[in-house]
Amino acid sequence: MMKTNRKLYENLSAYFLLFPDLLLLTMFVFIPVLGSFYLSLHKWNGLSQMIFVGLGNYRRIFRDLAWWHSVGISFLYTLMYVPAVFAVALALALLLSNLKARIQGLFGTLYFVPFAVSGIVASFIWKFLYSPKNGYINQALAFLGVAPQLWLGSTKQALISVVIVSLWMHVGFNMIIFLAGILDIPANYYEAAEIDGARSVTKFFRITFPLLRNTNIFILITSSILSFQVFDQVKAMTNGGPGDATNVSVFHIYRQAFEMFHFGYSASMAFVLFMIILVISLLQLNVLKSSRD
Repeated sequence: MMKTNRKLYENLSAYFLLFPDLLLLTMFVFIPVLGSFYLSLHKWNGLSQMIFVGLGNYRRIFRDLAWWHSVGISFLYTLMYVPAVFAVALALALLLSNLKARIQGLFGTLYFVPFAVSGIVASFIWKFLYSPKNGYINQALAFLGVAPQLWLGSTKQALISVVIVSLWMHVGFNMIIFLAGILDIPANYYEAAEIDGARSVTKFFRITFPLLRNTNIFILITSSILSFQVFDQVKAMTNGGPGDATNVSVFHIYRQAFEMFHFGYSASMAFVLFMIILVISLLQLNVLKSSRD
């Protein structure tokens, strides 16, 4: 009887502590999501009366070539951003892990600072740096004897330029996560490897990287989700151009909603994008877990 009462008390205490978070999630996440799904079943321009169209908006999506083009741009962005942020963050974390604690803290803070900068502010800073005439990047290239580049004005370079900005903003956060995982690996593993004469590369592939499996999964999945949600950099730097070269799916949804006032159609696009992100995340999780096993 005492054990039952104690367990009931612990469960009630846990639910009591979770209640504020659950209430906020319900108010600001679950209810808006249900409202958006309800909106996706209607045709509405924000002023006239809502017209129920059922799954008409979703059927329209499958025939919308502009939408699928934007999804393709998002995939291309993801394929460039995710491997780059993973590799750079891991490399920086490995370098910092070999330094003293005070130096780790100093450089860790410096790398983390861009993550605290607003995406809009960072985008405008980099937009100035990318300026074909007055930008510091082209001035540095001219000093090295390289011809100036169009950067954001080029259909081939614009998306890569946006990826570089995103990389600059988020690599510090991922580096901190990697660094925490590396420092959590027991030192006696490396000591045993050194006794056996293992080199640094061998220790990385035999000890460090395998023991970072959970961290790798977290970084890959969160980075992929973030890459499909990119918006601030595109809006501030290119506005989807030039020639729709950076018209990622979230920006396309924004245009449909707030420029063309197709609120119901844009809501259905948002749900399709959610399903795409969910499927990709589940595939990554299953593949990475199976490789771990």
